[in-house]
Amino acid sequence: FPNTYIHISRPAVVLEFGGGYERVEVIPAYAAENHDVGMRYKIPGVTTEWMDSTPKAHLDYVNGSNKAPVQGGAKGLARLLKAWKYYRNVPISSFYLEMRAAEYMRDQKSLVYYMDLYYVLKRLKSHDLAAMNDPTGKTGRITACSSNANFTDARSKLSTAVSRAKR
Repeated sequence: FPNTYIHISRPAVVLEFGGGYERVEVIPAYAAENHDVGMRYKIPGVTTEWMDSTPKAHLDYVNGSNKAPVQGGAKGLARLLKAWKYYRNVPISSFYLEMRAAEYMRDQKSLVYYMDLYYVLKRLKSHDLAAMNDPTGKTGRITACSSNANFTDARSKLSTAVSRAKR
């Protein structure tokens, strides 16, 4: 595929096929077995050299958030946030958005996508895209952006998104 656009979007190497129509992210990692949390992997960090990742624990957390109040709500909300990220070119971690969406849905009694998208964006803004503790307790902090410049850009685009979603 000689016309495939390949670039780095930490921590991944991104391959965009068909002018970006199909996108694959490859993240290098090495495994370090840890029996108390299942498999733990070291992956390139967003702001540090290497960071811990426990995919099964994170998947279980998202799946647990995804069951109520509406089956598929946490993942659906995460997809909306990721669509906003990609369509508006917001330099924010997809993993951060997914974990924030799952965290948000754990507190909800109902789900109305257009309203909850506004509320989760508003919550992200009120938190000022702060790093969050890993809700599974298996790894460290989850950061929103890879650099101060990206953080400034993401905050600006988030502010615009909150204003537009409110309208």
